[in-house]
Amino acid sequence: DLLNCLPALCWLSLASNRLGDLECPSDEQHKATEFPLMKVLNLYKTNLSSVPSGLSTLFPNLQELCLSSNELGGVHDIESLAHLKHLVILDISSCGLTTWDQVA
Repeated sequence: DLLNCLPALCWLSLASNRLGDLECPSDEQHKATEFPLMKVLNLYKTNLSSVPSGLSTLFPNLQELCLSSNELGGVHDIESLAHLKHLVILDISSCGLTTWDQVA
């Protein structure tokens, strides 16, 4: 796995790739696949339909997350981001959200 070979990685852009939905490792697997130095993750236009669960486990110190131009499912997806305790910048522009209730 490429990312496991880059433990000091702090910025990753997967923008404009047709990744589809991403699966983060389970709790048992995460110990070997954690990136505590990762600060910025760009998932712009990656064909996500939901926020990957377990982002806070995989990237515990993430500060900036771009999910823009993905068709997210709404409030439940946004709620899962509450576990990203160090997040200061979140871009969810052009994600198909239609009401404030989906964000608030």
